[in-house]
Amino acid sequence: MPPAGVDREEVDAARRALRCGELAELTASARAPLTAGRFLRNITGAPHRTSFRFPNDPVRAERELCG
Repeated sequence: MPPAGVDREEVDAARRALRCGELAELTASARAPLTAGRFLRNITGAPHRTSFRFPNDPVRAERELCG
């Protein structure tokens, strides 16, 4: 249950957005085990990830990232 004043729909949208597209890849780049394959993906994807931006509105972020 979210704290008072926090919209449950926005919390759910934010959780879904974290599992989609570039945001999911950004999370995986920091949390996944550092295998040789992950290391190479982190190196080759670093330039893009450093400029990656997403909306601060969770509903809009979900829409843009998850389709």
